[in-house]
Amino acid sequence: MSLAWSEAARLGAKGGPADRLRRGLMLVCSALGAVLAAAAATVPSQWGEGVGNSSVLGLLLVDRDVSVGVLVALLVMALPVAHLAVQAVQVGAPARDRRLMALRAAGATLADVRRVVRTEALVWCSLGAAPGLVTYVAALRVAPHVLQVQYADREDEVRGSGELAGTVPVLGLDVWPHPLVLVAAAAAIPCLASLLVPRVVRRAPVLASAPPPDGRPMSPRLAAIYLGSAVVAGACVLAMIFVPVAGDSWQGEVMGWLFVPFVLATFVLGLCTLVVLASGTAARVGRVLVRRGGAVGLLAGRRMQAQPGLASRSAVSLVLVGFVAGLAVPLQGVIESEYMAQRTDGGSIVYSVPTLDLLYYSLPVVAAQVLAVVAGGLAAIGLLVAVAEQVSLRGADLARQVALGVPRRVIRTALVVETATPAAVVTTVALLLGAAVPVLSVTLTGNASLLGRVEWARLAGIWVALLAAVGLAAWVGGRALPSATGARRIRDRE
Repeated sequence: MSLAWSEAARLGAKGGPADRLRRGLMLVCSALGAVLAAAAATVPSQWGEGVGNSSVLGLLLVDRDVSVGVLVALLVMALPVAHLAVQAVQVGAPARDRRLMALRAAGATLADVRRVVRTEALVWCSLGAAPGLVTYVAALRVAPHVLQVQYADREDEVRGSGELAGTVPVLGLDVWPHPLVLVAAAAAIPCLASLLVPRVVRRAPVLASAPPPDGRPMSPRLAAIYLGSAVVAGACVLAMIFVPVAGDSWQGEVMGWLFVPFVLATFVLGLCTLVVLASGTAARVGRVLVRRGGAVGLLAGRRMQAQPGLASRSAVSLVLVGFVAGLAVPLQGVIESEYMAQRTDGGSIVYSVPTLDLLYYSLPVVAAQVLAVVAGGLAAIGLLVAVAEQVSLRGADLARQVALGVPRRVIRTALVVETATPAAVVTTVALLLGAAVPVLSVTLTGNASLLGRVEWARLAGIWVALLAAVGLAAWVGGRALPSATGARRIRDRE
């Protein structure tokens, strides 16, 4: 038996509500991936002497050394998108695996089954990549007319244009990349999905004999390795900052080449440590809830102990956004304080109108805020995936609890506690870790006064908003319990 691609596409379009949810999540993830891929493909086109810099972020992209960091940041942001796509593939997996097993029983080969999975990924990721690319191009066209900021230079700092004040776009391109480059970047998303999704689905019994995950937390040895590596990389960064070395010597050149890689390595290893510790944190918090007793604590604690990775999924999705937000808020206050300390004789900054110098030095903060927005979108998708997966996988178990007399209100509350508790711990640590970077930098150098303009209330508000998003997603997932615990839905899953 050999399936044609058209027949594989028809089989890949079948399924129930869980399958439609999985395909919708794949579409959203591919659209977001196409935006990031197109943005990464745009960065090299801004290099060169003939490229203008008529926007705030254009100044950042024209500098090749700085734009390489932006390119790396965009590529790193693509990793959470891939992680979310992998999780989205698992939504509705039991029903899909039963259909694939029935297909094998009807005489289909293993290659035919993989073709069905590959076709589903290719079709839906293509449908998502196209609007993602259109959204990216439209945003770049509209942004210069919508996102503008005022500036006012001092008389002794007038630029070559001779203008003392005006407006400048926040985001805009003077030179556009070739259209084929953007199309190729967006087309790479469905191509990668068609290659990687069958490998992810290979964990199903119909495609491989790999045992299912046992639900144990990740190895603490791996967390210790990540943490030790992060400490070593951070110590190297501090040594490069505080050890006096002549910039024109070979030691200075080597340190100049190694500083940015070591900074990135410290951040990445720190985030990996939090991600690995998330499942262990969920298991330990689950034991505490079980010991404290109570119906809600008992249900949530036992679930967190049985599936710590599933319970910490929402926490993992919030690690990046917590870190970026914690980094951006104090950094903005430090930059403003340092600029005002250098301009003590007044000027336009007193009237809340920044100069071009301040805009240039605040570009890293603007980039961090943009990354925080993107990471917030990824976290929201991750929350939806986590809650949908919990309701889908535990529908039969929840139905049995309802049949035994457990109130649905208790089950919903337990779901909120199970999702929000690990997220509260891990997100708080990520937020503090991000805020510690600029705070320790200025404190260790004896410039603690620069922290006077940091808006700590905004940082606390971001923390509360993240936890509120966790609780809201869990509550919305809990509202689906009546349909998830119905007899028909249980029969469809089983």
